[in-house]
Amino acid sequence: MSKRRTNSKSNQAQSMASVRGMQRADHYANGGTPQMYRGAARTLDNKTKARASKQACRGRVREF
Repeated sequence: MSKRRTNSKSNQAQSMASVRGMQRADHYANGGTPQMYRGAARTLDNKTKARASKQACRGRVREF
């Protein structure tokens, strides 16, 4: 029988997952919250041009 080869991608994924787990544990041990761990929410400010443009796009169609 031939030797069974180990999947290098699987080994790499497992090692990366373990590193992420250690970083996550360290984050929570230092008083971090899940929101802080995930990062800031990507929301638009009501005063920005982007928000106004989005609202105009979704508004009623004006007839001229």
